[in-house]
Amino acid sequence: MGIDAVVLLRPRNIRALRGRFDPRAPGTLVEPLDDDALVWHTFIRYSAIERDEDALRVWLDQTFGDVLAEAHDDERGVFVYPDIAEPRARTYEGILAETSGLWVPLSDDPKAMRHAAAYRKHRDAEQDTTSKLLSGGVIDIESMLTEGDDLDAQALVATMEKMGLLNQNTAAPARLVTSCYLINRKTPLVLSEDEVNESVALPDGATFVHTTDLLTSADDAAFKLAEDYAAWVDEHDDPRGVPCFGASHADKVKRATSYEAALEELGSDVTFVTPRGLEARAQDRARRLEKLLSGGS
Repeated sequence: MGIDAVVLLRPRNIRALRGRFDPRAPGTLVEPLDDDALVWHTFIRYSAIERDEDALRVWLDQTFGDVLAEAHDDERGVFVYPDIAEPRARTYEGILAETSGLWVPLSDDPKAMRHAAAYRKHRDAEQDTTSKLLSGGVIDIESMLTEGDDLDAQALVATMEKMGLLNQNTAAPARLVTSCYLINRKTPLVLSEDEVNESVALPDGATFVHTTDLLTSADDAAFKLAEDYAAWVDEHDDPRGVPCFGASHADKVKRATSYEAALEELGSDVTFVTPRGLEARAQDRARRLEKLLSGGS
């Protein structure tokens, strides 16, 4: 599967986009962020835009036409990144800070052109350093983090995440905050070491599961539980949802004598997640977009 380009837009007037696209149409994938910015999947190969930025300008013109100025408000241009990056941030500036991509100026403004060129030069140097480190074989990030080289290790991890080389599907040490679940079921849940980092049955039958997924957001956890771990939670008995928490709390949960005792130990460090699959997420996106396009918030 190829790597496609995702465009980050900050609309000046989102209602101007009404009629330009159907949020529920097949092949449309647009996600509103917490600050009403938009993450727009173009389904254009990211490499094509890296080779020729006009490929994105043509797509923008075809998609927005004369309302492009209303669709995006940033004098630097449009930021585009590969769809494998999977940023955790939920705001325009948050994604810019977290993700590696490129700026495509929308005019011949010298300031925007200089900014785009400087950004690409810095990004290429950062990625070249990381690629050289990776070319020597597998890097033991956990050892780097625990042997006094924290600064370099954290910088490496950040760059790998920006490049899409380290994401929620990548095995990672607990120091990078991997996710855990507590499943309240009466029949045994048997998992192999190939599937998870660890699973432990509590005395009352509840199961603690430490996954290899990075802890990102409740929305991502809901998706994983619905699409990848549905068999784990088919018997889960708690109307609040499935408890999700970081691996730093694993030891106190494993020492607990029951599901409720484990929750008491976790206190406010737990988030209850309701499994929600792709279809439900798509419906949520469409409803939110329709509300924004109609002038709601």
